[in-house]
Amino acid sequence: MGLKLFKSDMEKAEDEWRKAYEKGINQRKWEEAAKHFKKAYEHYSKAGNPKAEEALLLAYLFHSVATRDMSSLKKAAKIAAKLPPNTNFNIPFEITASEIANEGDIIVAELPIAIKLSRVNQLIEEGDEGKMEKFAAQLEKISQKLLMNSSKKPVLGEFFNMREPFEKRGYRYLAYSKLLRAKIQALYDPSKSVELYSEAMGYFKIGNLATSAEGVAEEINKVGTVAKCWFCGRTIQGEDVHYIKMPAVVTPYILSKYGDEKPESLGEDYVVACRACYTAIYITSDTVARRYYEMAMERLQEVRQELLYEIKKIWDEIERIWRAMPRG
Repeated sequence: MGLKLFKSDMEKAEDEWRKAYEKGINQRKWEEAAKHFKKAYEHYSKAGNPKAEEALLLAYLFHSVATRDMSSLKKAAKIAAKLPPNTNFNIPFEITASEIANEGDIIVAELPIAIKLSRVNQLIEEGDEGKMEKFAAQLEKISQKLLMNSSKKPVLGEFFNMREPFEKRGYRYLAYSKLLRAKIQALYDPSKSVELYSEAMGYFKIGNLATSAEGVAEEINKVGTVAKCWFCGRTIQGEDVHYIKMPAVVTPYILSKYGDEKPESLGEDYVVACRACYTAIYITSDTVARRYYEMAMERLQEVRQELLYEIKKIWDEIERIWRAMPRG
């Protein structure tokens, strides 16, 4: 029997498959695993072996794990969806093709949302209602996708630091969706805002996010509170949104006479001002302050010119005396 000098494509494929585990997965070198699975795919394809699709799936999967490239994960999920659902993989944990297809789609949709959610406070501070509503809709959509899978256990998420149960993640996104819409409604309909805040608080609690729920409870208390403007006497709902507590010197007499009124219009060191009165006072005081500043600068310029004139007179007199002094 002659010596075999060259390996067949099938043998080369099996070698690359083995190297993907030995040099890649077992050492948690995900890009190395992707490289060998890609070579295995090429050799399996030449050999006409259907295992080529499994190798290509894993090549895309581990490239996405190494680089966080969602387009590769999307391709892996698409290939997995075409394989027999119970096709089993050990990567190194057990996972089926149907699980890769399903959870891959979820992660592709969820990861950009999760990253954006980490900057949600900045979005709220910017106050762009269009962007807030758009993101609220995205949060609601991904929450529905996750809650539909609440009976399943995350598996693939181990690679992407997304190990929390689908249900908890789903309720968190739904809570933030309600929170953003509550922020928007606070400007137009405080009562509707309170309803949305209450829903958000409920979802935060279900998702075991007690700290967030406490923060929402504070917002409910503020937006739901009613007060009477000290200046115009109108009843207004929504502290820090539609009315402000302005610092003021309140005498014991004024406090005793009006401090027990409901809704409140003042406290020990503040009076209530509706947003309209507050901004009117602010704008007027700012205008007056600016005018006084301009007048002061005008007068300062006049004084400067007068001083320059007097200094010039002094220098002229010094020069006259100098010239009049006898020489030599």
